Amino acid sequence: MKTKSRSSKLKLEPLIPLDLKKCRTVSEIVGGMSHCAFGARMLGEVCAMLFDWTNRNGKPYVIRDHLDLANEKLLGVMYQHGWFQGPYTSLEFIDHCRRAGFKERKALVLGNYHEGTADELYRCANEAIFVNQHGFARPGQIQDGFFPNAVFIDPNLALPIFFAVLKERKGFGKVSVPELFLRLKQHAGLAHDLVAGGETLLAMYRAKMQLLICDMIDNCLVDHISSTGALMAHGLIEGIGDRHYKHNPENDDKLLAARGINRVTDSLEPETNFDHLDDVMDGVLDGFTGTRDIAPSEIHARIGQYLREHHPTCRGVLRSAYDKRVPVCVPAFVDSEIGNDVCVHNMHRKKRGDKLLVVNPELDTHTLVNLAVSGQRIGIFSIGGGVPRNNTQNLAPLIEIARNRNAAKWPMRKFRYGCRIDPAPLWYGNLGGATYNEGGSWRKMDLEHGMFAELRTDATIAWPFLLKYVLETF
Repeated sequence: MKTKSRSSKLKLEPLIPLDLKKCRTVSEIVGGMSHCAFGARMLGEVCAMLFDWTNRNGKPYVIRDHLDLANEKLLGVMYQHGWFQGPYTSLEFIDHCRRAGFKERKALVLGNYHEGTADELYRCANEAIFVNQHGFARPGQIQDGFFPNAVFIDPNLALPIFFAVLKERKGFGKVSVPELFLRLKQHAGLAHDLVAGGETLLAMYRAKMQLLICDMIDNCLVDHISSTGALMAHGLIEGIGDRHYKHNPENDDKLLAARGINRVTDSLEPETNFDHLDDVMDGVLDGFTGTRDIAPSEIHARIGQYLREHHPTCRGVLRSAYDKRVPVCVPAFVDSEIGNDVCVHNMHRKKRGDKLLVVNPELDTHTLVNLAVSGQRIGIFSIGGGVPRNNTQNLAPLIEIARNRNAAKWPMRKFRYGCRIDPAPLWYGNLGGATYNEGGSWRKMDLEHGMFAELRTDATIAWPFLLKYVLETF
């Protein structure tokens, strides 16, 4: 295919979807993350670098100005093993370097550090890994689409993961995800939130509630999916055997544009993938007569059927959803590559004089309502904000309005369980930062009887551990 010839000239490294079925331990999950994108890749690559550093002479320093007691104790264990030197505050480290002479030093910088001495800290630690939830790093270190030597999450979560990975890779024993969660219970911040999220999802599962995406579908833990169109399109591309790639900053965006390679933050999507997708979509859409309105979920089900028949060994969301008869709804259907394919397909139908396909998202709204009112308790697991989350949470207001205006006699439903992962802060006023408590004021959440957890962090890091914990604990 053209995809391979174009990408090989640029020496691109392909991304590999994280398959939790093949990951038994924390170290194996983190190793798989290094072949993914965004925060997962950052965590995976940083862990590999720490393992390399700690196996050399001249162990790396640990710099931390503020850590809780549990993390200090964990660092103490790491010092006893001889993995690190320290700990130092940023001021203590600078003073140490002044007295000992400015030599080549590697450092793990945990959390915030003293702003007034930041420049000297950068000079003293000529190679440093930064771990914080605020995007702090050496000036110029973080580039557009390239984030080396950094993990932008709470050190309260990062440090126990580092310990688990180093422990296993150095031959001190394997660490399962449930064992990691036992340790996380001793920590504050995001570590505490991750445990709360895991317990909430576990409660949802035990109450026959919903989780999300492939492993969740394959384990019969999900009844309905609401997604962005982009996620379905990119997942379909991998489902038909095409690849995404890691971004290399040596290839600037002008060069990528000239080669027909599209960048999504730190990953790459060759345009030839979309050409291949168009061939698949034409075959799928030709199966609709145009004599009635169709729902986005119907199109996704037909795609899943196509994947099962033509790519039986490939694993993807739409294939899993088709096998388990789980509807996949995309409320903003036109805003996606699959939506583009339907639009162009209709242009060809018009030229041929055939009936046009009418995609009616309201049909999927009724699918969601019917699913919700058929059970007594419902739960929601959301990644990010935006239309999919809002469309699903709109369930209760829609039922309330329909009842009040005598349009339907649906029974009232509020979400009894909820877990969400989104790094957006409260004060921006966007949906990503909106809390479940706020949703309660709209009668969407049962705040009196429900169980809810909120993780303000990178989902590519937190989500795999949450799911693995639930699957191994139930």
